[in-house]
Amino acid sequence: MQECSQFIAQLKIYWVVNVALLTTKSWGRQGRCDSVMHEN
Repeated sequence: MQECSQFIAQLKIYWVVNVALLTTKSWGRQGRCDSVMHEN
């Protein structure tokens, strides 16, 4: 059972990292779009 819980913990960390990367990427895209809009 310990191995199973460790595996689940690793999956949670992996999921959190993926979500964080996706949110930072989307924020970066929004920032770039905003700066382009302001330039025009």
